[in-house]
Amino acid sequence: MRPKSLIIIILLLLFSSCIPTPYSKTAKSTIIKSCDCTSTSVSIKHELSVGNTPWNRIITLPSSGSFVEESHYVTTEDNFGKRQWPNAKTQDIYQHLKRSYDLYKKYDPKAKFEDLYLNSWQKEWTPEEGGHFGQGAVGNAQLTELTTEMEMWFMTMMWAKGERPKRGTRFLLSANGKHVVVIAGYETGPSSKVYLGGVTREVHKWLKTNSESQITVSLLKDQSIDIGPVTCQ
Repeated sequence: MRPKSLIIIILLLLFSSCIPTPYSKTAKSTIIKSCDCTSTSVSIKHELSVGNTPWNRIITLPSSGSFVEESHYVTTEDNFGKRQWPNAKTQDIYQHLKRSYDLYKKYDPKAKFEDLYLNSWQKEWTPEEGGHFGQGAVGNAQLTELTTEMEMWFMTMMWAKGERPKRGTRFLLSANGKHVVVIAGYETGPSSKVYLGGVTREVHKWLKTNSESQITVSLLKDQSIDIGPVTCQ
């Protein structure tokens, strides 16, 4: 390697908030990056204003709580022929799961499809709830923006009006000594006050958590960090 090329690489690493670490040495695996996980303190209002039991609260991040497991959301790679959205909760879901599984295996080569998507609700589109199966809270923008990888590393909260963050905003979720960078802004919910928010099956699998586990969520100061599993410097 030429000295000039080596200098350029060193400079890039110095000015990057993430550097690769040898988490996995197999050719088929993605190297988990070691990142600066510095967070920004922020207060967020949650509110459910409809139904028989409305509620609201203000949380200050970082904060810990349980996250319900969400079903799946339609991505830019899902295709339903002449339709934009599936017309049933399992229509063409296998192709969606296979793409997600192939990406997940890059982080965990030993993962098995049947373990990642074990239960019936882990093999369904999110309910219609007045819209379409697999649809979030941003309408058709989801169809042109939400990639397979974004949908895997995904978080939602019961944002009050005007509180939902910009689509693609990065948050850090941590539990059991593991960390994952997720995006938010595409969905609002869950409606139950029991939960701090909702995450996808892939997030729970990586963190070794479930809907009853305590997960710490924080807003990342560096919004350029790639989504997915990380180690924190």
